[in-house]
Amino acid sequence: MRKLRYAYYLLADPSEPRLLRDETCWLFPEHITIRGRFLASPSKVADLVIAGREVFRTLAPFTAELHGPRVFASGLSWYELREESAALPAIRSIHRHLDRELRDRGLLLDDEVPASHSGELYKPHMTLSFRRLAPEQLQSYPATVRVPFVEWGLFRYDGWPSRPKLRCVFGEHLYGRTTARPFTSAKPAWI
Repeated sequence: MRKLRYAYYLLADPSEPRLLRDETCWLFPEHITIRGRFLASPSKVADLVIAGREVFRTLAPFTAELHGPRVFASGLSWYELREESAALPAIRSIHRHLDRELRDRGLLLDDEVPASHSGELYKPHMTLSFRRLAPEQLQSYPATVRVPFVEWGLFRYDGWPSRPKLRCVFGEHLYGRTTARPFTSAKPAWI
């Protein structure tokens, strides 16, 4: 059976100035990962969209205050929601509900999210970079950012991890209107 890699994101308002300045901004729209990478059959995309629509229909647009950047030993850096964030309970609930729906419907064939970042250990975050940023780059980011999130999307990863390209399979405003704004990453030659 053919399997492709997918993820669900909450997407930042595209009309707002972008925070991301690293090469990550060429690969991904600014987002909070709700359900990280998993493998599913491409013949089940309609079912993946239906599951997403059922889960996200309860979430209204919101603005999240994110703190960081947090830097990991691997070089990964991100902003994350603090435990006291008003948006955190709703985002965690959406994460659990979506994961349960995918599993119950048999849509999730293989999970690529490490146990250290799933279930109760899930940390809603907005990735800044997958590589180690220089100290002066990290210092150029503010400690706190307010980001409006207005859409959700189902994304397909092509060529991960060696030549990543991300395609929006389906996107919808959080208040239920289908978006006409597809996102396809195009890695520039200079990266």
